[in-house]
Amino acid sequence: MMKKRIRKCLTVTLCAILLFSVAAAEEPVLSDREKAIMLADKAIEEKYGLTLLTREYLSCSVEKEAENAYTVRYGGIEGLDDVLGIYQVAVENGAVTDVSWSYDGEDTSGGLNAMAWGRDQLMTMLRINQETGSMDSIYEYADEISDRRLEADREAMRSLCVLSREQIDTIGASAIRTIYELTEEQASQLVSLYEPEDTEKDYWYVRIDGIPCVMSWYGLGDDEAEKALQPDGIRYREKEGTYWVYIDVQTGAVVEASFSYGIGGNG
Repeated sequence: MMKKRIRKCLTVTLCAILLFSVAAAEEPVLSDREKAIMLADKAIEEKYGLTLLTREYLSCSVEKEAENAYTVRYGGIEGLDDVLGIYQVAVENGAVTDVSWSYDGEDTSGGLNAMAWGRDQLMTMLRINQETGSMDSIYEYADEISDRRLEADREAMRSLCVLSREQIDTIGASAIRTIYELTEEQASQLVSLYEPEDTEKDYWYVRIDGIPCVMSWYGLGDDEAEKALQPDGIRYREKEGTYWVYIDVQTGAVVEASFSYGIGGNG
């Protein structure tokens, strides 16, 4: 009787092991999204030599464009996003249709002094991490390159600008009146915060959605004046604060406007 029980237990155990082995051997069910990522991983490895190891410094994001159509992007982690750029892979119906890098065609020679960091720089970063256990020196190089790239871009935007400072401020004041619906009295009290000696300051030129823009900067109201309390107990006046208007350097179109009361040091 005991032998029968032991034999039965062994049979049940062997069946369980067999079933587990069969289940483990089955292919997992992958979503179309995950399949797109796998295809993109292979695509950037084949084209740019980016293996799983070198992708340690990149983060991956996925955007669904349509049914079974995805865009997979790989961008540098925080602090390295500017120098590493963005790798982009388009996947449609289970096939890669396009692979690109935002710095395609740029010179990557010169190690960490290069303006664009590709596979060679990623390998250098791995060696530095291996030897020092720190990212500090890598971030120092990246910050310097980012500053150089930013200044070069601003210089390019300055050279593209076809607007005079008078035109820039006229467009800015007009935009503020329209966008924020100022009264005639408020509009007449707008004060340009532009200073001639600040012409070359970094903050005058920025890109918004890739559009090169020049900034017009205005203030309304006296920050230093002691204002009486309103009936609601607030001293701040509606629409009195600082205005920024960003204007396309080539067309003069207003791309974006923003405002701040400067409450709590904000603005």
